[in-house]
Amino acid sequence: MKDVKFGAQIHSLVEKSGWLSSVFVGSALVDLYAKLSLINDAAKMFDKIPVKNTVCENALLSGYGEANRRVEGLEFVRKMRALNLKCDHFTLSAMLRACTSLSTIELGRQVHGSVIRMVSDLEDDGFLQSSLIEMYGKCGLVGKAWQVFNLSGFGYNGERKRDVVLWISMLAVYGRNGDFEKVIELFKEMLREGISPDGVAFVTVISACGHTGR
Repeated sequence: MKDVKFGAQIHSLVEKSGWLSSVFVGSALVDLYAKLSLINDAAKMFDKIPVKNTVCENALLSGYGEANRRVEGLEFVRKMRALNLKCDHFTLSAMLRACTSLSTIELGRQVHGSVIRMVSDLEDDGFLQSSLIEMYGKCGLVGKAWQVFNLSGFGYNGERKRDVVLWISMLAVYGRNGDFEKVIELFKEMLREGISPDGVAFVTVISACGHTGR
């Protein structure tokens, strides 16, 4: 059971002990409040940390997402960019999810630019690539989602490997935007590449078959 009272007692003890300025202790408190769904307290604790790092940023950003407080999460993303706070792969993925939830394409494009500049091994990060595909798809930019998908999976040795998550993301984009013929075509291509479909892929293509009469 989540013990809110005990968490508050720990916070008080930390403050009395003079450890509140520590980014490591502060980050732990941000994470604690976020997991207790006390997002306002998590945000206040974040603001008190003098020198912030990706751990406390990710904890608060994750908290906004889990609490379904999408608008505030998006405002926090803008705040992060304005303060030039550092990001890691998790931060970028969470930022993209925030943009996706509210179909905020302008900020989503900016985050995509950050991904290109900051992530040297993007071809190895299927989760980040799928987040980009989903963001563009949710914003109705199917062609842009396809571009990301089409360029995904290439390693330094020139070999191509796209995992099932990437395929499902692109299938979902076509399905969500009503392009059911494309769903079926992409599903067939997925099978030709030797990718084993999961339950989500099957549901998506079955739905497409129902809409097209196949």
